[in-house]
Amino acid sequence: MRLFGVLFFVVLLSLLSSFFIFLEKSPPPGYETLFLLPLAFTIVSVLFNKLYSYIPDNLAITLIIFLFFCRMVIAPFFLSLGGYSSPINLNIEDNLFHAILLIAYEFAAVMGTLFFASQSGIVNQQKLVQHGFLSLSRRGKYTYIFFVLISILILACCFYIAPFLKEMYRSITQIGDEFFVNYEDSYIISKYATNFTSRLGVVVGMYLMRAMLIIFPALIIVLCHESKSQNVFVRFISVVCCFVPFFFIGGAIARSLIYVVCLLLLREYLFGSGKLGNKILALGLFCVMLILIWWLVFNVKASLSFYETMSTRLSAYFSGVNIVSGVFNLPYELDYRIRYFLYDFIATIPFGHTIFGVSNQNIQEFFNSYNYSQGQIPTTIGMGYYYFGNIFAPVYSMIFAYFAYRSSHLLEMGKVFSPFQYIRLLYSIFVFSMGIVMYNIEITMILVFSVLIPMYILERLAYDSPK
Repeated sequence: MRLFGVLFFVVLLSLLSSFFIFLEKSPPPGYETLFLLPLAFTIVSVLFNKLYSYIPDNLAITLIIFLFFCRMVIAPFFLSLGGYSSPINLNIEDNLFHAILLIAYEFAAVMGTLFFASQSGIVNQQKLVQHGFLSLSRRGKYTYIFFVLISILILACCFYIAPFLKEMYRSITQIGDEFFVNYEDSYIISKYATNFTSRLGVVVGMYLMRAMLIIFPALIIVLCHESKSQNVFVRFISVVCCFVPFFFIGGAIARSLIYVVCLLLLREYLFGSGKLGNKILALGLFCVMLILIWWLVFNVKASLSFYETMSTRLSAYFSGVNIVSGVFNLPYELDYRIRYFLYDFIATIPFGHTIFGVSNQNIQEFFNSYNYSQGQIPTTIGMGYYYFGNIFAPVYSMIFAYFAYRSSHLLEMGKVFSPFQYIRLLYSIFVFSMGIVMYNIEITMILVFSVLIPMYILERLAYDSPK
């Protein structure tokens, strides 16, 4: 019954979106086939309808379907309503249809990956019923705390060496400021990091801040849970810790929001029932409302109408079809493709640019320079096509989908041995799911190296379990 209800609701909205776009009397050249995008979402959803039965229990499947729904159904609808306002409009008449096919192919490949993973033998294992973790030894606890404190001490040194590092972060209380969203880390680094010492301080500080903004609050929440006196004050402290990332918002606002969601789910797991269930939907609704309030109240350009604003924002944040089409404007010579394929890995390694002596444009600058745009992220499917061609274009998307599903499956089956692993798996789901639609290859890999791997290393230092 739940499967039919969710699927019927999604398919109905998709068909309505497709029908509304199709009825557009005189779309600009290139947009005549835009209605095929929500129609493709409908067809693929019906083909893999069984996946909808995992909503909301499996966070990865829930999140991935929601993100594709925003990209393939909601974004095209507002694109039509908003006069086709988008950050990228170059050569749309030639590129848009190919971009539609590419997104549809990616969605089918990702849904196929999720379907076969969900039907594999490991999923049929019996779900664990106990709620609890391996006990954290006294030595393990102090080891974990020691390395977190050492990291914070190094971070403090970085702020002392490079005091301008604090300009890269702002508090949620500044949300009404005119330039709240115009923080560019690269601009601040190029302006202030004028020597080796300051550049070292800011780079190390950036890497540590990414990790500590989720690791340190998570540690405090865990210690509150293990406290012998779980009084009102201790529980209050655990709640406050969930919102710490909102007071250190960097260049990517979404990162702080994801941290907060993961910390809230961790706290609920420790102090609540231990089941994700409908809490995923509740938090998801909370995030959607927060983003809508942010767009409509604090981040509206006076020169644009409501529909134009929504059209531009949805296209940019969910890597809409116009953004995907931008990949067809890039030079297709083999040397470019090999160079930027390697850059995806070089840029993710800490100090990779320095170690490998890279001085060329990064991938984002390269993409925007050929599309006459600013601040747009080259999409995972777009760059997959650029590197591997049509057939193997969704390889990265399929890999990310598998890792997101595997992390969610471990949570769903109760195969989690520590609260630190629990929040790492939660964050992994968001990183890899958003890596398909909202992030790209480079950003996803950076988060793996700078956040997920340090979280895993700390787990292994604190626990002897072979997870």
